[in-house]
Amino acid sequence: MSIPLLLFAACSSPVSLDPPALPEPEDDGDGWRGVLARPVLPGGDSDTGAGDDGVDDTSEPAPDPDDADGDGWGASGGDCDDDDDAVNPGAEEVGWNGIDDDCDGADLEDHLAIDVGSLHACALRSDGAVACWGDDSSGQASPPSGAFVAVAAGGAHTCALTSAGAIECWGGDTVGQSSPPAGEWAALASGLYFSCALSLDGSATCWGLDDHGQSSPPSGSFVALTAGSAHACALDADGRATCWGSGSWGETETDGSAWDALDAGTQHTCGLAGGTARCWGNDGEGESSAPAGTWSAIAAGGEHSCALDEAGAATCWGDDAFQQATPSARALDALSAGLRNTCGLDASGGIVCWGDDTLGQSSPP
Repeated sequence: MSIPLLLFAACSSPVSLDPPALPEPEDDGDGWRGVLARPVLPGGDSDTGAGDDGVDDTSEPAPDPDDADGDGWGASGGDCDDDDDAVNPGAEEVGWNGIDDDCDGADLEDHLAIDVGSLHACALRSDGAVACWGDDSSGQASPPSGAFVAVAAGGAHTCALTSAGAIECWGGDTVGQSSPPAGEWAALASGLYFSCALSLDGSATCWGLDDHGQSSPPSGSFVALTAGSAHACALDADGRATCWGSGSWGETETDGSAWDALDAGTQHTCGLAGGTARCWGNDGEGESSAPAGTWSAIAAGGEHSCALDEAGAATCWGDDAFQQATPSARALDALSAGLRNTCGLDASGGIVCWGDDTLGQSSPP
């Protein structure tokens, strides 16, 4: 709130600094001629002429003489496009619009989520588009246009959730893995030849190959979902895990523990509880031998697993034949493991991958 300044003379009434009558009109019609030298004094309007706000706020900066677009920034002040008043060093960067809105030297190309399949990977961009890379032999790395809120990469197919809650899938459909049911859905996950989704009431539905029961989920209400090669798991609101499908290596066995996060790999499953990691199932390459420590995220892949500590540093264990268990030194916020590679997102939404790159699955766009 602006309070008028009043001057008081001893034993007299207040004297207000109202604008005096001017012999001729001043520039911008706000009642004050902008002739006072800076620093601006009360009663002086510093920004006369075109673009003036007509307010004597006593703090208006001097106009930049080379500010051609009137956004308050001139070329000498770092404005990289002085013909567009929406582009300047004080603007908010808008992702994926091909414009360097804040003049930092690059457009923002950030991602919100990432999911690695068998030999390809996909990420959700901040503008809702899906980007995929790696094996595209069945079209699994060629996403449709549109805005999505989640993406799940499987074997030779990929599925994504639209903002309206519908599911779209693309890629191989030999056993119906890319033929999702109609309806409105809240979450989804893709396995090798099948996918699963959670409805708005928390019930699970799966489609695709069902030779091990992986597409026949139990009844119940769940809040999270993950799919492996031929098994899937879900968490209820209390963090209790339920798994179904192939359990030949013990990957579907649960002990009633409450989990904060769960991820299904090829033939093993890993979870986090209170920052402690534990894995079960196949341990032929040490993929189920989780190290001690306090972790914030976990990912189960082919025959390896990875986790992030509280500082975002990644640690991996298990098979390292393709360096899939030799992580990047970059601090990460999210992690996903594939058959022989791993990818993560850093704090700025950038993607980093390591491991097998035979089909480009570790070379994100």
